[in-house]
Amino acid sequence: MVEGFSGSTPEARHEALLKPSVPDDVIALDSVGIRLALKTLLEDTDRQQKMMYGLMETNHNLRDEVRQERGRASRQEKRANELENVVENIKSKIRQLEDETIAQVCRQQNQVKGLEKDQLVSQNQLAETKARNEQLLLENTNLKKDLETRSSGSSTREGTEEKKEPKSTAEDQLHAVCQQYLQVLSNIDSIIRSPRAPPLIYRRSKGPVQNYIKENRQDCGFEHLPLTIEMWADQLVALKDLHRSLRKLSLELVPWHITDPQDNIESIRVQDLQFMVDTVLEEIENKEKNSQRPSLPTLFAIVSHFQKLFDVNSLNGIYPRMNEVYTKLGELTNAMRNLHELLELDSSVPPTVVVDTVGKLCDIINENVTEQLQRLLGTQDIHSIMNKLEEHECFFPPFQALIQDLLSLLEINNLDDILPTVQKLKLVAR
Repeated sequence: MVEGFSGSTPEARHEALLKPSVPDDVIALDSVGIRLALKTLLEDTDRQQKMMYGLMETNHNLRDEVRQERGRASRQEKRANELENVVENIKSKIRQLEDETIAQVCRQQNQVKGLEKDQLVSQNQLAETKARNEQLLLENTNLKKDLETRSSGSSTREGTEEKKEPKSTAEDQLHAVCQQYLQVLSNIDSIIRSPRAPPLIYRRSKGPVQNYIKENRQDCGFEHLPLTIEMWADQLVALKDLHRSLRKLSLELVPWHITDPQDNIESIRVQDLQFMVDTVLEEIENKEKNSQRPSLPTLFAIVSHFQKLFDVNSLNGIYPRMNEVYTKLGELTNAMRNLHELLELDSSVPPTVVVDTVGKLCDIINENVTEQLQRLLGTQDIHSIMNKLEEHECFFPPFQALIQDLLSLLEINNLDDILPTVQKLKLVAR
């Protein structure tokens, strides 16, 4: 058909296309134009097919991303629950330690009150003892003065007969002095034999009193007084040694209870030693009560579990990794809070509800994309789309060749110009 018009002008070719034998409402197209039109249509179909494949691939990618996000959110939620359990355990241990500390403080306060009472009693006893000692010192001074007066009187009586005193008066004074000494010794003996005094531990003494007793072979009933006082003095010296030993023991067991490392060792009291012993016993009781805590192998197992949980090879890396996990947990908490605000959800909603809501939004978006694709292709499922593509592959190549022949015959470049050009030729033919 194209060869028949090869030697004529364009106007002749246009007239030949519109001969009177062809009806007015029919447009005759040669095979070249139809081929071109079909080719163009096929290109458009290929472009649409590529777009469809791209949309399908995007849809699959979105579904994969949503699935991955759900898995990641579930893992994050599991990790967050584990961290919350760890935090709750730490808080419970802190509360337990606070309760134990408060109880210990209360016990110490009660002990301090008891010690204050004992201190008041000891101070009263000390005041009484000081008063008694002062009285004894005063009596001793008076006795010394009496002895000096008696000795000076004796010397004067020997030198001067005018100042000689009667013998009976000197004997009376000596008897009075002896009575005073006897009274003092009786008071000391009553103190030693009182129920408040410790049991007597007699032992042989090598002092001058014992030698005097051996030489004179005389007993006066107060021979045990020097022995007892000597024994008490030794006990006071041993009390200092005991205080030193108890202090070392306290430094080993309860070093935090030792407040003043330079205590005055000369002012040691039994109440101080009793307080130190009570403190050590209380610490031992607390250790026995805490013996129900996890053993050392259990603690090692917990540390190993933490190392595996945080992917840490050494103990020094646990704390930095825990800080990193807490930082990530904070970021996750902020992200979940932002999602709650964006989705207008309550802050008490669990993360699973948030993930489900995000999945529903993704499903809605995917449904809209699928609906648009179905509206574009005029079908409802993938099989229909494939069938239409096969039909396009069979139909559009000759149609594209026809369109190309039309474009070449009419000497135009765009498909939109075919219909106006044909209409113009129809008008010219009339």
